[in-house]
Amino acid sequence: MFDLIDNIETILPVYLLVFIRLTTMMIIMPIFSHALINNRFRSLIAFSFALIIGSSLSNSTDLNINSIWEFALLVITESLLGFILGFGTKIVFEAFSVAGSMIGLQMGIAYANIIDPTTRQQVPIVSQFLMLLAILFLFATDGHLFLIETMVRHFEIIPLGLNQLSDQTGQAIISGGSMMFLKGLQFAAPAMIMLLLIDTGIGFMARVMPQMNIFFVALPIKIGVGIIMLIFSVNIFQSMFDVIFNDLTIITNELISSFRI
Repeated sequence: MFDLIDNIETILPVYLLVFIRLTTMMIIMPIFSHALINNRFRSLIAFSFALIIGSSLSNSTDLNINSIWEFALLVITESLLGFILGFGTKIVFEAFSVAGSMIGLQMGIAYANIIDPTTRQQVPIVSQFLMLLAILFLFATDGHLFLIETMVRHFEIIPLGLNQLSDQTGQAIISGGSMMFLKGLQFAAPAMIMLLLIDTGIGFMARVMPQMNIFFVALPIKIGVGIIMLIFSVNIFQSMFDVIFNDLTIITNELISSFRI
C-alpha cells in the first residue's frame, strides 16, 4: 500500500496514457464506435483494459516526465497513435460502404440515404445494408476477438511515450485506402456489370420504341434487378468477407509494425 503511494507519480501517468490510447482507438474502431454503445460504457471498457494492461506496464515503463508540458505532449501523441490504429481497422470496413455506393448509384437510388448510426452521417441505404452484414459476419467469425487482441497486444510492440512516426505508417494507411476502393469495386462489379447490361437494353428499347415512357419503366427494372443481385451477392459474401478479414489483419499488423522502434 505504501509502495503504491510512494510510486504514484510514476504509476499514474502509465495508466492514464494507456486509457487515452485505448479510448481514442475505440472511438473509431468498428463495433466499439457504434452509436448504440454509450460513451460511459465505452469509457468503462477502456478503463477496465487500462487497469489490466497498466498493471503489466507500470513496472517496465519509465516515462521520465519532468513537467506538465511533457505529459501534455505524451497525451497528444498517444491520442494520435490511437486514432491511427483505430482508423487502420476501420478503413477495411469502408470497402463495403464504397461497394454499396457504387451499386446504389447504378440502381438509381443513390439519393436514398439513411443515417448511419456509426458515423451519424447520411449514407446510401445499400451501403448501410452491407455494413450491417459485415458486422454480423465479424461477430460470426470471432473477428471482435481479433480487435480486442489488437488493443491489448499492440502495447508489446508500441511502448508508451513513442514520440516519432515513420514513413511506413503513411505507406500502410495509403495502401489500406487503395485496397478499400479495390475490394469495394470487386464486390460491386457483378451487380454493376448486370445493371450496365440492363441500361444497354433499356437504351436499345428507347431507340426501337420511342413512344415508350422509358424513364417510367427503367427505374423499377433497375431497382428490381439490383435487389436480386444483392440477394445473390449475400451467397458470396462469406468468401469475400474472408478476404476482407485477411486484409484487416495485414493492414493492422503493418500499422503496428511501422511504429516499431
